[in-house]
Amino acid sequence: MKTDVADLGAGNYSVILDGNQYTVHLSPTGDAEYEVAVDGCVLAIKVLDPRSLAQRRPGSADSGTHEVRAPMPGKVVAVHVSVGDNVGREQGLVVVEAMKMQNELRSPKQGRVAAVRAKPGDSVTAGETLVVVD
Repeated sequence: MKTDVADLGAGNYSVILDGNQYTVHLSPTGDAEYEVAVDGCVLAIKVLDPRSLAQRRPGSADSGTHEVRAPMPGKVVAVHVSVGDNVGREQGLVVVEAMKMQNELRSPKQGRVAAVRAKPGDSVTAGETLVVVD
C-alpha cells in the first residue's frame, strides 16, 4: 500500500492512499484526541502509542517473550542489536523511518535478543515483528 501525506496548513492534509487522493481536516479536541473529517465523514480518534500501552499492562513488558513491532509502515534505517545480545530496558533496538521521521524502537524489558527479523533497507508494514526479546 503506497501512501503519501502532505501538510497543506491550517489542519488540512492531502493524503494519497493507493493512488486515491483525499483532503483530510484534523482538529485537536483533547490530549491525543482529534476530530478527523474526510469526504464529509467525521471521525473522533485517539492516538495511542503501542509502547506506552504495553507498559500499562501489569507484567506484560517485564516477563515472557516480547515482540517489538513496527508502529507504522516504513523503512528500517538501522538495527542496533544481534541475536544473543543482552539488552537493557529502554535500550534502542531498531530505527524505522516513516513519513520522513525516524523512530527508535526500544526494548520493553531487560533480556536477551532471541530474533532479529529486519535489516537496514527493509520496508516494513505496521505491526510487523522486527526484534524478539526474551
